[in-house]
This record gives sequence, C-alpha cells and structure tokens, in this order.
Amino acid sequence: MPTETFGLIRHDMGPSLDVQGSARTLSGTVATSRDSSEIASNCDVNFFTRTNRDTHNDFFNGLRCDLLADGSNNTGGRQALFGSFQMNQATSPSNTNRNYVGVTGFGSAYSSDNGTGLTVETAKGGLFGMSAAAYLESGAVNWLGLSGIEANVFSKSGSSYAYASGASLVSGLDHSAAIVDAACWIGAQSGVGWRYGVLFTNRNGVDPVSSYTTLLGSQWTTGGARQVANGVDLRGFTFSDAAFAAPNFKVDVSGNVQITGVSSQVELGSKTTAGNALIDFNASGNGNDYDVRLIAGGGSTTNGRGRLTANLESFYVAGELTFRPSGNPTPANIGDVTFEVVDTTHLRIWLKAGDGVARSVTLALT
Repeated sequence: MPTETFGLIRHDMGPSLDVQGSARTLSGTVATSRDSSEIASNCDVNFFTRTNRDTHNDFFNGLRCDLLADGSNNTGGRQALFGSFQMNQATSPSNTNRNYVGVTGFGSAYSSDNGTGLTVETAKGGLFGMSAAAYLESGAVNWLGLSGIEANVFSKSGSSYAYASGASLVSGLDHSAAIVDAACWIGAQSGVGWRYGVLFTNRNGVDPVSSYTTLLGSQWTTGGARQVANGVDLRGFTFSDAAFAAPNFKVDVSGNVQITGVSSQVELGSKTTAGNALIDFNASGNGNDYDVRLIAGGGSTTNGRGRLTANLESFYVAGELTFRPSGNPTPANIGDVTFEVVDTTHLRIWLKAGDGVARSVTLALT
C-alpha cells in the first residue's frame, strides 16, 4: 500500500488566518494536522509530499506537470512550468536578503544512501539542486536547436548594475571531493563527443565579445596573484592539428612552436629588473639540465649592448659568420675572446687572461 502523503498549505497574511490545510493519505482521510510551527510562514502556498515506496528504480516526482502540444492549431511557444518574480518597488530598508529568483531548485541530504566508501565503486547517491534535460526522440527531425539548459540575462536602457553574468558557479564546499571537484564538468553519457568544449559564437544574433573582452581571465578584489597548480593542462589529450592556435602562432602536435607573422619577434627577460635570460637546449637524452645553454646578460641604456654567452662543447657555422664593430670590444670575463673590426683591412682579437688583463693582437687582412 503506498505511504505517500500530500497536502496543500496556504499562507494568508491576514491576522485571522495564518495557515490552513492538512496532510492526507492517498485514500483521502486525514493523516496528521500541520500547524504554523511545522512549516515556515514565509510561503504563500506550500505543496508537500512524503514518500516511502518502490518505484522500480524510476524517479518519483513530488510535483509533475505534463503539457502536450498535439494539435495543428497551436501557435506560440509552450512552457510546462513557469516561475516569475517581479519587483515593482523597493523592499524594506532593513532587508538583509536582497536576492530574488524566478525558479529555485534545492536538494539536501541528512543521511548516507548506503555508500560504504569514497571510491567510484563504493560511494552511492547523487544529489542535485536542479536538473534539466532535452530529448529529441526518433522521428523528431529538422529541429534548429537542442539544449539542456539556456541561461539568459537582459538589461534595458535606464537600468544599472554592478555585476552581470550568464551563469554564476559559486562554491560553498567545506572541503575538496575525494575524487574530482570542478566548477564546470563537461561529460557525456552516450553518443558522440562535443565538437567544441567551449564555444563563442554569434549564432544567437550578435557577437558575444567586444574589443575589451578577455576570453579567459581572473579578477581579485584584494591581494595579488593567487597560487595554483596549473594554468591550462592539456596533457590528457593528443591533437591532430594544433594544441594551441592563434593568428600567426601555433603549437603543433609535437610541441613545435610556429610564429609566422611578418617581422615576428620573441622577447625574453624583464625590462625593468636586471638579470640573465636563458634558453636551454636538451639533445642527449641523458637527463642533463641542458646540453647547450644560451645566456643573455649585461647591457646598458642603449639597444644592442648586452652580452650573449653560449655554454657548449663546439660551435659550427654552415655558411657565413659576420662580425660587426662594437663600441666596447674589451672582454668582460677571464677567458673571454672578442673580435674587433679595426678598419677595412685589420681585425683585432682580444683575450682576457687569468691575470685579468685584456690583451690583443691585430691581424692585417689581405
């Protein structure tokens, strides 16, 4: 015998009748009385159910509305369940909860659901505050769109606001999940995968970005940069074309960087704090920190007055090696060798010996 109970409770703001209604079993007989102490008085109408029955592993619905569109006379859209909030004047100055919602879903649990651990095999139960799904059954062809949920925000001229978002994903977790927790979880239950994980498009009518848009960013009201583990981690994927692509820039499937813009350049190092800029090459496969290292250091307030050091065993040039005159050809460090073009017929070689003295020899060119 089903043990569901149900009732309809109406809250009347008049002084003579606060709460009326009672819970009844499905047979229609009075089961229990409910008074204002059992239900919060901040609800105009409260429909409640209590269930303890076998639904053969299907869902039991506390409230269900079925709206069928099955006639050719139908015009206009249809909404099976509609919730609306409208504010016509300001609330009380003492109001401390100024959050207003059209439709709310709320799920809570006060016991386990026969889980025995926190692995995929031993944990049991999934709790959702709200769920939405859209199905196209066999025969439903040539539809324009299919979306599990749509979240829109609109504002009109003459309004103002401090924040706006299509969706706010706000954590209230006391601690991290045992396996995975994510602000946005993108998955699949069957069929093909998504063509785009995240897509910006003008297919809704206009561009969703402006010249001042940051596609992926962070904003903190206090403090500096936050410490995290990774920025973007794509190590769980392989790629058929590019791991990252932008105009005139590409990181291909092997990690090779391609910069194809006209007069492209790469800059390393700080422009405000002195220090060395390094490039390390690894080629031996022996686990070395580097096999060849290029180090840029020194410099002055004039462009091109820095020093480039190469830590390597040998240096080969396939083609021409050109030296141009320098304003200060004297070697900086013991063991350094520099070349100075004296004039069109003479080349001077400098060496800073172990005693710290820079010596040179001038060669006559023929």
